[in-house]
Amino acid sequence: MVHSVKEAQTDLLKAGLALQIETAVTDKGYHATHTSELADSLNLRTCIPEPNRRGNGMCNWEGVPEEKRRAVFNNRCRMRGARSTRLQLLQNERVERGFAHICDRESQHS
Repeated sequence: MVHSVKEAQTDLLKAGLALQIETAVTDKGYHATHTSELADSLNLRTCIPEPNRRGNGMCNWEGVPEEKRRAVFNNRCRMRGARSTRLQLLQNERVERGFAHICDRESQHS
């Protein structure tokens, strides 16, 4: 995920746009601790939903560096906010609908 954001940032610069990507919104599946830590180290805010956890939802953080814990907890806090909900809806609207349209068109031509 972080690699894709870095490529997109490079493409923006090549296009002559002086924009900085500040936030990345993803689907479930990109919630790995190292992904959150890498994004935090690059000052990239993440909105990554985590899967529902069994039991009390607590993780075993024994032996995990503080940077990784902080990155995961920061992401969790952002996911609870209204801004994250709005960004997730925009992602569904813009990205997922585009893929659905492409898949629909391909199935019609098969």
